[in-house]
Amino acid sequence: ANVAYAEGMVEVPAAVLNESGVLGIRATSDSATAPQPFVGIVDCGASFSAVNYAAARILGLLGPDGRLVGRKGPEIMSLGVDGRPQPLPTTNISFTFAGWCVSSACGTAQPACLVVACT
Repeated sequence: ANVAYAEGMVEVPAAVLNESGVLGIRATSDSATAPQPFVGIVDCGASFSAVNYAAARILGLLGPDGRLVGRKGPEIMSLGVDGRPQPLPTTNISFTFAGWCVSSACGTAQPACLVVACT
């Protein structure tokens, strides 16, 4: 832990979301149109992140008609709850932790300004 602190890394508080041990954090983005954070799951093994429509609205990604606004990427395909293919829109956005994190070995809590990077 001391090596991580020396490199400028911080502890991000997380909560166990269910019996599987999945960890959730309070997340937001600089592009968010609302100050409300949403629960995000950090999955360093994923090739992309996904948000539901409620989080997409908070992030300012949806217009009044419910469609994606801004720069669009390629669609990806997923399976819907009915088992049928469902196309999903993509865009580029950076997420950040929303809240207070521990930023030193002595345990000083500071407002977060953190971009999560997975390697």
